[in-house]
Amino acid sequence: MKVNLKPYSLLLLVLIIGYFPVVSFITSVKNDILTGYLPVRFFMSESISSGYTPWWNPYVNFGLPQYADMSSGFWSPITWLIASTAGYNVYTITIELLLYILLGAWGIYKCGEIFGWSKEVKLIAAISYMCCGYMIGHLQHLNWISGAGFLPWCFWAYHIILTKFSWKTLLQAVLLFNLLITSSHPGIIIGCIYFFAGYTVYQYLIRMKINTSEFSTWVYSKTILLFLSILLLVSVALIISYTEILPFITRGDKIAIGNHALNATTTQSWISLFFPLATVKNDTFFSNDIALRNCYIGITLLAFLILSFNLKRKETLFFLLTGLFFFILSDNNFIQSFCYEYFPLLGYVRLNGEFRIFALFCFIITAASNLHYYLNVKADLKKLKKVFLFLSAVSAGVIIWSCIKLSLTKESILFSPVRSGNLLSISFLKSVTDQLSFYDVLILQGTIQFLFLTQLKRAIQLKIPGYLLLLVIADLCTATLLQMPFTGVGTKSTREIQSLLDASPKGIPVPLLQPLSNNDTGKAGIKNILGSWSFYNKQPGTVTHAAYPIQFKIETDFFKPQIQGYIKTKPFVFFAEELINKESLIRQAFTKKDTSKQKIEILTFSPNQITVKLKTTNPGYLVLLYKYYPHWTANINGIAVKADNYLYGFMKININNPGEQRVEFNFSPTTVKWAMALSAISFLFVLATLITLSVRKKSEIDPAF
Repeated sequence: MKVNLKPYSLLLLVLIIGYFPVVSFITSVKNDILTGYLPVRFFMSESISSGYTPWWNPYVNFGLPQYADMSSGFWSPITWLIASTAGYNVYTITIELLLYILLGAWGIYKCGEIFGWSKEVKLIAAISYMCCGYMIGHLQHLNWISGAGFLPWCFWAYHIILTKFSWKTLLQAVLLFNLLITSSHPGIIIGCIYFFAGYTVYQYLIRMKINTSEFSTWVYSKTILLFLSILLLVSVALIISYTEILPFITRGDKIAIGNHALNATTTQSWISLFFPLATVKNDTFFSNDIALRNCYIGITLLAFLILSFNLKRKETLFFLLTGLFFFILSDNNFIQSFCYEYFPLLGYVRLNGEFRIFALFCFIITAASNLHYYLNVKADLKKLKKVFLFLSAVSAGVIIWSCIKLSLTKESILFSPVRSGNLLSISFLKSVTDQLSFYDVLILQGTIQFLFLTQLKRAIQLKIPGYLLLLVIADLCTATLLQMPFTGVGTKSTREIQSLLDASPKGIPVPLLQPLSNNDTGKAGIKNILGSWSFYNKQPGTVTHAAYPIQFKIETDFFKPQIQGYIKTKPFVFFAEELINKESLIRQAFTKKDTSKQKIEILTFSPNQITVKLKTTNPGYLVLLYKYYPHWTANINGIAVKADNYLYGFMKININNPGEQRVEFNFSPTTVKWAMALSAISFLFVLATLITLSVRKKSEIDPAF
């Protein structure tokens, strides 16, 4: 069966237009994607290219088990593919981000086949998803975008195994869900549990009602159990590693009820359904982070989403109600607080605003289904006119109100001098966007929406799908390009930022035995763009806490003044004749110098192993300034010794005999290694079986194959 590539090519073209500043590398993505997601992926690339498996990352705040880091995408086959080939840098992580956005659009287009949408409606829904407020708002959050990219594909595959089971579709679903689980933020995974559990019940009720005599509850249940069993087998390594780290990190505990306002898509943010640009100003009004505000899906689908409340079509009722549930769950309200208190797992999701991706996914399906119904089945123009009249009145009213407020308050770019310069330069454009007021953006957005509404109404009434599609592309691309400077991209080009990353030493070099205070000196200007220099300097240990998503409970103690006063003059591995305890640190009683004559030489170094040659005249202790974490072992001259917890969470071993010693520290998570082998073998077996089934089916259809 031939695949028509034209729709997929059109979606690629829309991606290029809508995300042109990122696609062209004229400006780079900013914030978390560079400071939180790139550092550990860059380390994976450097470690693999040097011949090491990146189990332990020694460069993040005194060490981190890379495999258990929920932000690193360690278990994602895509992460390993990039890290093992081109390697991670500013360019490749940007391409990966864009790939997920495009995959999401392709997935929505594929979902349209389930609902029987026309080609134009499938494209409209796909473009709305690709350029929705969630995507542009979270352009800096790689594992939020990856989850959104795989969500439509998982829905498509899961729907098929529930309605028309085959081994091929089952294995497709397993692989797609594994890609989602291994690449997504934990909040997305928890949201998926609730979304797909709800859809499982919905499909059960529908099928039992339609085919009461033929439907078998046992067969239906067996299909789900089989799917979950294989998925758990393929994902066992991720499950074990995440379970292992939870007791050690701050995000392993439930968050306090009522502390969600800054992390929610607040009720005020719902105006973004019609005025997305308004979300980039007036932080006081929205009361949350700018990335969590935008819910835009385009004017066309917004109109038909509003119509869905009047139509009450059974075909879309599940998606409408589910979308409302997740929309409420993403807000800060008493229902959300109740769910967080009593529903399993929800209380661990720190940023409940991310749940709106499920709401927008459901709303797009609901609205697109109604759009198809109007264009191809039945068109109630009276209701449609009322909706467009309402939206036009809202748009005009907001413009008038904003003009009045602007004239009274003088809060406008019209009353502020704009810095002179090249009108096409990024610095000039940034100056303009910075000086726009809340009323300015409302007037601008309201005018744009009013103009689009007049043309959209005409295209729908006359049933001109091609013209409607063109207007949708213009609408969504305009919204994306206008919002991107605020939430997605910075002022520096990708090449400029990559030049900063190029200052990092290549591979995994043997670190210098120098004071920790010397480790933080690096290339000027890197901290505000790529994060702490300690992520890239290839020197273990730092005297400044580096902001990173995963933080250990003991981590804040490492950077207390009394601790830093003691260790900042030490290298990351050092000999101590006497130990310093917490009490002496508080009393600042650590000025006594060791009388022992010692010499430490690093013989071998890798992320997971350190071998040193120690010469000392007195007994004492060898201290390693790594986090004390399971799976670390030590030996002296080949004889196993115990590595103890030192101070607030470092490691030490006793050196009882003076003289020359060969000391080795090893990090070997044996259980995780076996789990990884099991997951990898299972994944490859599922993939090979799926390919075999696909080839066999193709040969049956085409005997000449």
